[in-house]
Amino acid sequence: MGNRAAQNTLDLYIHDYMVRNNMHTSADIFAREAEVIPNVHAINPRKELLTDWWSLFLDVYNARAEAARHSQTRGASSSKDTQTTVNVPWHNPILTRPDFGHMQHGCINEGNKVKQIPPEELPSTTFSLLINVFFLLHLFCLSFEEVESFKTKSKLRCCHFSASGKLLAAAGHDSKVLIWNLESLSMNVIKGYSHLITDIRSKPNSTVFATSSVDRAVKICDAIKPTKSNSRLVGHAKPVMSLDFHPTRVNILCSCDSNDEIQLWNVNESACIRAFKGANRQVRFQPQSGNLLAAATGNVINMIDVETSTIQYQLEGHAKDVRSMCWDTSWDTSGRYMASISEDCACIWSIEAGGKSVHQLQSSENMFVSCTFHPVYSLVLAIGSYRV
Repeated sequence: MGNRAAQNTLDLYIHDYMVRNNMHTSADIFAREAEVIPNVHAINPRKELLTDWWSLFLDVYNARAEAARHSQTRGASSSKDTQTTVNVPWHNPILTRPDFGHMQHGCINEGNKVKQIPPEELPSTTFSLLINVFFLLHLFCLSFEEVESFKTKSKLRCCHFSASGKLLAAAGHDSKVLIWNLESLSMNVIKGYSHLITDIRSKPNSTVFATSSVDRAVKICDAIKPTKSNSRLVGHAKPVMSLDFHPTRVNILCSCDSNDEIQLWNVNESACIRAFKGANRQVRFQPQSGNLLAAATGNVINMIDVETSTIQYQLEGHAKDVRSMCWDTSWDTSGRYMASISEDCACIWSIEAGGKSVHQLQSSENMFVSCTFHPVYSLVLAIGSYRV
């Protein structure tokens, strides 16, 4: 979008904001001076859209201004190579608002100093704690700083927070579940697994986690009772690739295997309620309602009605297999948008519009691997990738 077109669009949104907030006299004056012609350019944004954007950009603007101030005052620094400890107080990611003041493109904070990071020195592996964040419409890119590091020799494949945000569970190739208490920074290890763990998800409003594995079983474990024997859900004939808990019917769990079979489970009774076809890569329930199940198979995502187990429609747009997908979970748009990742492309889908593709981002040097929406800013999508 050119500068003139961008200015015209901004003027339209400002005028629309004034009209919606009953500032009609100001809107008329602004329309005359800015030469806004609302009838020619019909727009229908959410009422809070301009406020949301302003809040986001104000945080970024302040971060850049603060970085510039630090850059001017830091003076000469030592040229010796030293290990940096990032002194950032821990904040519960669920209970506090994200602090964009600690973020800026290509920088990290070292105490009261800002260290510039050349692009070639930025981490390029999937599991790095520095990840690229792509704002929709390609506005700008930020880098997150490392606030805490949990060392393990395990090759991790999946991780998930508990609903409270106080527990983080991770698993992968070492056939065990690692659970960190983010308040005490202590770790528990839950063993009893014999094969690669492919996915891990937390049960809503509890300390319970479920895992899927190539051993064809789903296992349930409690983070605060790590020594308790794990319950097993057995029924898949092929390796189990993914699973998810229903957001409201919390004793309902869904799993899929490499043979495209999906199974719905009653966790309390350790019984399979229903089995049907539709996913061999990943399954994710629609947040809040749980009415739809997003089921990735090959390069297609099936949107399945949970009550009838029937495919309502398909999300088609990826040339290669879907590697990861996620729902938008922000309070005002939860379940209305979905993102999906293949190694060469990221897609944003509007569920309200029946699965219409609304944005695409092509990969260049990096291969996309995973994605997640920001829990507060619905316009922010984080994409994990690695360089080939």
